[in-house]
Amino acid sequence: MDPIQVLVIGDGVREYEMAWMIAKSPIVCTIFCAPGNAGMRLIPGAECIDIKANDIPALLKFAKEQEIEVTIVGSEEPQFNGIVDAFENAKLPIFGSREKAAKLAGGSKTLAKHFMGRHDIPTAPFNVFANADEAIELLKKTAEKKSTKFPLVLKMDGLAVGKGVRVCNDLQSALEFLEEIRSGKFGNANDSLLLEDYLLGEKASYSVLVDKKGNFIPLASSQNNKRIGNGDVGFNTGGMGAYSPAPVVTAVAEEEIHDIVRKVIKGMREEENPFFGFLNLGLMIKDEELNVLELNVCLGDLDTPPIMARMKTSFLTLISAAIEGKLDTCTIRWDDVPAVCFVAAAEGYPGTLIKGDEILGIKDAEKTGAIVSFAGVALNESGNLITAGEKVLSVTHKGNFPGDYLGARKKACEALEKILFCGQ
Repeated sequence: MDPIQVLVIGDGVREYEMAWMIAKSPIVCTIFCAPGNAGMRLIPGAECIDIKANDIPALLKFAKEQEIEVTIVGSEEPQFNGIVDAFENAKLPIFGSREKAAKLAGGSKTLAKHFMGRHDIPTAPFNVFANADEAIELLKKTAEKKSTKFPLVLKMDGLAVGKGVRVCNDLQSALEFLEEIRSGKFGNANDSLLLEDYLLGEKASYSVLVDKKGNFIPLASSQNNKRIGNGDVGFNTGGMGAYSPAPVVTAVAEEEIHDIVRKVIKGMREEENPFFGFLNLGLMIKDEELNVLELNVCLGDLDTPPIMARMKTSFLTLISAAIEGKLDTCTIRWDDVPAVCFVAAAEGYPGTLIKGDEILGIKDAEKTGAIVSFAGVALNESGNLITAGEKVLSVTHKGNFPGDYLGARKKACEALEKILFCGQ
């Protein structure tokens, strides 16, 4: 087979991991990353191009001129803006969700919750508020009557960079979060939001690939940590680490998850929004009983590194089969040892960031066998990597045997300690 050109759209750790996996394929000539990040330039065969992920006309033009044979949309927003529809209309092969399905599955938590209700998909009871002001008013009234049950969960309807969800243990914490939303701290200040019942259990993520014919193939389960401090304490963030597989996803739970995936695919088709692309389920699991917390149309930034570290099948082969509607002919081989990932954030995160620190020790970390994946990085005048965003990089390591999460964690920590951000 002649070498092919691949285009990966996005600039985070998730897209870095995709490019890194694709680079392992012997049939790839060049991996174009739009816009990519400076760390992707270190991947053999990868090239960053100066086109934003939401600039659909420019991406279409580039894909035609470069005769791109496979395009993969990593991030959410281009899918919500119709990039997959545009590429398909132009007869260009692309993997991702079409606009209507993407908005239903991942663009709006409210739409997703109503969809789950229509198709008998288990999820937490909820109420919808038009804006933060409406939620504040009602919470104050119900608090006076002592009819509000805490803890409760507040969720912004749209995207909020992983920070638009808060578990509130009392009225004060709920009102503080609503005031943050009203101030525009997370963007989308005037959007609707949800109040959900708090569910007990362990949270897990589960991702699948869905092809154009509705066939799906599971990727892997994972669990992640969003609080910044050791022991799951401190500020809630976009994510600080993850591991795969998730022990809470037993064989029994996995069968139920597959039933839920089938309901999503069937429901989308019945509503004339056939689903195609990445499908990620946020789950709450207790005693093998499941509730779906959220749906999304991309792999999680946090979860992708440990999942990809365990994948032994060609990622490009899977994506190509999905585009052709042939996932039913595929199987995925996995390393049966667990993988653990830690995120290294810029100084000051999640508050005021310090940017421009030179990043040292990458090669020393990689010598331990760790996989270092980049996100918020840039190059300085000397051509060295520097910090340029919130989550700078992640470090992933695998255990020594099945179930060896502690060994994987220890090795990942030791590798991470070799990386330094030195102020300039």
